[in-house]
Amino acid sequence: MTEAERRAPDAFAVLAMVALSAAWGFGHVAIKFAAPGISLMLQTALRSAVGAGLILLWALHHRTNLWARDGTLRPGIALGSLFAAEYLCLAVALGHSDAARVVVFLYLGPVLIEIGRAHV
Repeated sequence: MTEAERRAPDAFAVLAMVALSAAWGFGHVAIKFAAPGISLMLQTALRSAVGAGLILLWALHHRTNLWARDGTLRPGIALGSLFAAEYLCLAVALGHSDAARVVVFLYLGPVLIEIGRAHV
């Protein structure tokens, strides 16, 4: 992207980032709230299982062949493993700290990157 093509984020981009951060933050507060009745690891496993099911439903709806041999299996497994590790670390962090600290640490990053990118 050249300097002439780069522009500051518009109001929609800023509102979308704030809304996503708020929604994700509320999810972690809900996870922490439910922790006495459902273990954090079980909640993480259930969240991942629901996510995988939604991806499979989306792929079926769009007739996407997820099992095609196109060279994406190894990178997909690597990225999926990193994503799973992130959520396992998140579950451990929620067990040792309050949700506000975890949410601020985890989800403030994209907002700060976007703010910084606008000034570079």
